[in-house]
Amino acid sequence: MNGILKTSASLTAVLLLVLVPLQSLPAASASPANSFEGITAVAYDPANKRIYVTDGSTGSVKVINGEANKVIKSIHVGVMPSAIAVDQSDGNVFVANSGSGTISEINKTTNAVSATMPAGFLPEAVAIDPSERNLYVADGGDTIRILGETNGALHGTVRVGMAPDAMAYDPSGSKIYVADAASDNVKVINGSSEKVQSTFQVGRLPSSLVFGYSNQTEMPANRGRLYETNAASNTVDVINGSGAVIATIPTGPASNPDSITFDSSNKYLYVANTGSDTVSVIDSKSNTVVGIIPVGKFPDSVAYDPANKDIYVANQGTGTISVINATSNTVTATITKL
Repeated sequence: MNGILKTSASLTAVLLLVLVPLQSLPAASASPANSFEGITAVAYDPANKRIYVTDGSTGSVKVINGEANKVIKSIHVGVMPSAIAVDQSDGNVFVANSGSGTISEINKTTNAVSATMPAGFLPEAVAIDPSERNLYVADGGDTIRILGETNGALHGTVRVGMAPDAMAYDPSGSKIYVADAASDNVKVINGSSEKVQSTFQVGRLPSSLVFGYSNQTEMPANRGRLYETNAASNTVDVINGSGAVIATIPTGPASNPDSITFDSSNKYLYVANTGSDTVSVIDSKSNTVVGIIPVGKFPDSVAYDPANKDIYVANQGTGTISVINATSNTVTATITKL
């Protein structure tokens, strides 16, 4: 998710909405009984250089100081917060509360909830289009709700498939990419027209998305290049600007990749594998796995901190955050007091 549901909710959404033959899914390590409980999502805010972590068990967001790797505040939001996104233009944070059907807005200055917006039956993913000042919310059904970022007003809805569970904003244009876990495809919503403009097929159970650049001027060769994890295929698809899968990268048997982030400094991708309790390191220049890092149990969300060149991994099974140094690609700290 930057800005996405990064839990096993992708699997939960499919099981709630469609019947999936059990033999069609790979073996995986045991997950928590409720995929919205515990540490569920992590995001980095470049405006104040802090890390935000959702805790579904306590209905709160933990704020971590990236310099000290310590929790400096706990913010009560809604019931079972499951996804989080940061507005790169102003630093405000938006949290999807699956249990209460709301979006909480956290003010970057006060680190307090400044607004609560209705968001449908089961909001489980959120993305931000800063150019249009809109929030895109997957509401637990087949619909994406479009809310005004400043007032929460419902601007419209877009039907995208049975289980939209991850989204990403394309910084090179006003487009939102939506992974539909039930249909094994990604739909592209035009931010101006607020309509689906294209659809392309990917691997089985798409679970997260990230672009291979962080702004409009960086990495022109990667313009439009999208990386997408397939939890049931145990792969990462590399997708070009035309929506064609140009490479597929294996993450290992029964790895169940569930979340992905991009390090713009070394051009590496970091993939949280919930099935193998590891993070795969992928060189985006060669599309190959160059390292595998053991972390905590059931890692289901990752975020990149460019200020410290650290990767933060939310381990839902152990309720911890693993901190990976992106230079050495080793775990340098584990945050346990959340």
